[in-house]
Amino acid sequence: MTSGKMDEIMGLIEAKDELGQITHSFTLLIQRLQEECAHTQANEAWLSTTLRSIGDAVIVTDDQGIIMLMNDVAQLLTGWKEEDARGKVLSEVFRIVFDATRHPVESPVTKVMREDTVVGLADHTLLISKSGAECPIDDSAAPIRERTGKISGVVLVFRDVTERKRAEDEQQHLRAQLLQNDKMAGVGQLAAGVAHEINNPIGFVRSNLNTLQEYVSDLFALIKSYERLEAATTAKLEGQSGQPEVVLVEIANIKQKIGYDALAADLDPLLTESKDGIERVREIVKNLKEFSRVDQSTHKHADINHCVKSTLHMVWNELKYKAEINEDYGAIPEILCSPGELNQVFMNLLVNAGQAIADKGSIGIRTFVKDKTIFVEISDTGCGILPQNVARIFEPFYTTKDVGKGTGLGLSISYGIEQKHKGRLEVESTVDHGTTFRVCLPIEESTVTYAACPAVESEQT
Repeated sequence: MTSGKMDEIMGLIEAKDELGQITHSFTLLIQRLQEECAHTQANEAWLSTTLRSIGDAVIVTDDQGIIMLMNDVAQLLTGWKEEDARGKVLSEVFRIVFDATRHPVESPVTKVMREDTVVGLADHTLLISKSGAECPIDDSAAPIRERTGKISGVVLVFRDVTERKRAEDEQQHLRAQLLQNDKMAGVGQLAAGVAHEINNPIGFVRSNLNTLQEYVSDLFALIKSYERLEAATTAKLEGQSGQPEVVLVEIANIKQKIGYDALAADLDPLLTESKDGIERVREIVKNLKEFSRVDQSTHKHADINHCVKSTLHMVWNELKYKAEINEDYGAIPEILCSPGELNQVFMNLLVNAGQAIADKGSIGIRTFVKDKTIFVEISDTGCGILPQNVARIFEPFYTTKDVGKGTGLGLSISYGIEQKHKGRLEVESTVDHGTTFRVCLPIEESTVTYAACPAVESEQT
């Protein structure tokens, strides 16, 4: 996307804030004209001309919500001519609903009269015109006051924001693509390590299965000997020729040959180890699947400790040969968040911590709650960041890594994810001593579930 295109999109988005200021200006204008020249025909014409020349849609009502005036833009958007709309209740002409539910939105006039102040529409509001055509709008309504302060009417200013919504959707789509591309780049970077983590348990499971196959063959040979013993014993009891003593000697020889006592002792550990290996592979695949899913931007209640641990499993092979991991998980509540996006933040920070350590060092992970905020600290004993670079590390495409070792997007995307969660991403660094990144997530009392979290121990090996 070109710089000019991005400026156009941002301009459309920022224009929303202007509406309240315009409404306030209109209100002051109307009040001034009403107070100074309310009954003169010339100034009524001036007021009408002024409102009709405005680029936004304007509707003026009395204190009962009866329409007194509409400008040309309001007539165009509502589909009503002014002469037909004048004298009608606002809700009959200005029909608005919530986009998602299609439920009617409260009349701005009613809201102004009740709250006695300037009000605005909620996001995702649709205006339904007389013909049934729909368009997304923003609006702002303000009271018109007499000299005594009494509200004598309401001025409603609104605009079609179809283009702004399109720009927002395009921006959201580009952001989602950028997030997914960065996520896939991270998965690609970890692919060799993940493959190694899967190959290890698969390797010993395969070896155990080969051993179990030999054990089963030996045990079937032993079972056949017991079947012969049963037949010989039965024959002897029935007075027929049978030599169970000979078969017993054969059984003893077979048990000695196959190492029966060792075999019996080894069976349960082999099965347990194989089961653990398969479970380890299942967990790795599950974490990889959760991390890679596109729809993980959905908000839901999640345990941040679990998010950090599952991400640590993902990057473990990148860290275990160069860093000792020190984990200190506090008792923290579940919060409403996007766990997939937070996992991406934690992955970026953990991988960066590992890359900052040249030979051998340590990485600390600490979670705790303070001042209604969840903190996740990820620190390393690596090379640190130069002071002049600290201020730029969250800039898109800025990186101090060697060519091919980073895109310069990881921390920028992580910073954006934290802002989306109304949180912060802080950094403290000392050259040659290490760096600490601190993820700060606010706790909304209405959207959290408090539960005593047990001490969490590392499951890495």
